[in-house]
Amino acid sequence: MSQEEKVKYFANNKVVDILLSSLCHAEFDRVEDLVLANKIWSTLQNFHEGTNQVKARLFETYHREYENFSHLPGETTDTLFQRFVSIVNKMKANVVVLPYTDHDQAMKLLHSLDRSVWGTKIDAIIESAGYETLSTTELFSKLKSTEVDIQLRTKHEGHVKDPNTLALVTSSGQAANANSRPSAFALSALLSVTEEQLEEIGDDELALFAKKIKRFSNNRKERWRSKNTCFECGRLGHFAADCPNKEKGKYNSHKYKSKSPDKKKKSHEKGDHKKKRSTRRSTASSAPSLLP
Repeated sequence: MSQEEKVKYFANNKVVDILLSSLCHAEFDRVEDLVLANKIWSTLQNFHEGTNQVKARLFETYHREYENFSHLPGETTDTLFQRFVSIVNKMKANVVVLPYTDHDQAMKLLHSLDRSVWGTKIDAIIESAGYETLSTTELFSKLKSTEVDIQLRTKHEGHVKDPNTLALVTSSGQAANANSRPSAFALSALLSVTEEQLEEIGDDELALFAKKIKRFSNNRKERWRSKNTCFECGRLGHFAADCPNKEKGKYNSHKYKSKSPDKKKKSHEKGDHKKKRSTRRSTASSAPSLLP
C-alpha cells in the first residue's frame, strides 16, 4: 500500500466513524454493511431526500402550487410571504437550478394579490420606475409599509381594536366590493380570527358583532317565513302553529263548549229537587186545617 492509499484509507475510516457515531439505530442499520464514506452519505441522502425520480415528482407538485399561488381573503403580508417562500424552498430542494429568478418571483407575488384590497398599490408599483428590476425584498417592504399605514389609520379612526390582523381591516376598495362577495369576506373574517384576537376586541365591538349576526339570522327567518303558506288559513307569512285564526277558534270553542255529561246529570237532579220542594209547599197550603 502506497503512502497516498494509506492517507485515503485513514481519511475514509475517520469520516465513516464520524457518520456512524451520529446516526440513530434505525439509520445505522441501513448503512452498517457499507465501508465507504461516500456510499454511506449517498444512501442516507437518497433515503431522506429521495431519488432523482422522486425529486422530479416532488418538484412537479410544488411547481403546481407555485403556479396556482394566490392571496387568501384576509391574509396578512407576513403570512402571504411565508407561504410563498415555503413553496419556493421546497422547489429548490428538488431541482438543481430553480427556473425562476428573484424578479420572476416578485412578479408572481405581485399579480397574485387580491385587487379588491391592493388594487391601488399594485397599479402604483407597476407604474413606478423600478418595476422592471423589482425583487421580492423590495416588494415585501412596499406592501408591509402600506399594510402598517392602513392598520394605524384604522386604529386611530376607532374602527377596530386589533391592528395585528388584516382580516378585520377593510380598505376602501374592499368596502366597495363587500356587496359583490359578502360570503367570502364573512368567511375570511370568521376563519382568520383566533381566540387571542377575540380577547383583544372590546366588549362593545363584540356585542355589536353579535347583534348584527342575530339581526341577520332573524331577517333570514322572516324571509323564509314569508315564502311559506299556512296550512290553517292558507295565507303567507306564518306557520300553522302561529296562525291567529287557529288561536281564535280555540278561544271560541272553549267559550261555547257544551257541558259534560256529568254536569248535565247534576243539573237535571238539581232541577228535580227544586220541583219536588215546590210541590210539597203547594200541597201543604191547600190541605184543610185540622185545628179547631
